[in-house]
Parts: sequence; structure tokens; C-alpha cells
Amino acid sequence: GANLGREGVELLSNALNHMHLDTLQLRENDIGDEDIETLLAVDNCRHLKTLTLHGNRIGRRGFDAISLFLRRNGTMLQRLYITNNEPINNEPMDEECAKNFVDSLPK
Repeated sequence: GANLGREGVELLSNALNHMHLDTLQLRENDIGDEDIETLLAVDNCRHLKTLTLHGNRIGRRGFDAISLFLRRNGTMLQRLYITNNEPINNEPMDEECAKNFVDSLPK
């Protein structure tokens, strides 16, 4: 991973406003909850078909942001890789968050 950091996430988010990507691979970049909230708030992310977030620092808030993203109209995501995330704030996905996440997956 590139360890984007907060500044890198901001730059990437700005760039995503001007392009349509099918695939975004951000594994092992120390992306945390606030970072994933910033990235997935970009409207053009709805065009993604594959999103790789393996090995980052995503916790409960980040998984809630992913759930919200999956529920948005027009999301084309087909593959989501989220294994091996250890949250920075020691707030991992709990039962309520897991249920919300599973409920947001396409049926």
C-alpha cells in the first residue's frame, strides 16, 4: 500500500470528482473511518464495480459509511474486499453494525 494519509485521501477524493473508475484498489493504505467517509461521499464512486479496502484501519464508523454507500441509489458495486481491517480507534464492527452492513448488501 501507499499509506495515502489524510492529505492523499483528500487529493484522491478531489480527483475522483473528475473521473469515472470501475476499480479502486486501496489495500493496506492506513485508511480509517474518516477517510472512507470522505472517499465514499464522492458522487462518482457510485460508478465503481470493484472496491478493495483490504488491510486498512476501518472500524464501526467506516463500515457504517460503506453500508450507507451500498444503499445509495445508482451504486454499481459488484465486488467489495474488506478483510483484515483493524480500526485505529479500537471500535471494531459490533453486532448492530454487522447487521446493518449485511442488510445493505444487494439481495
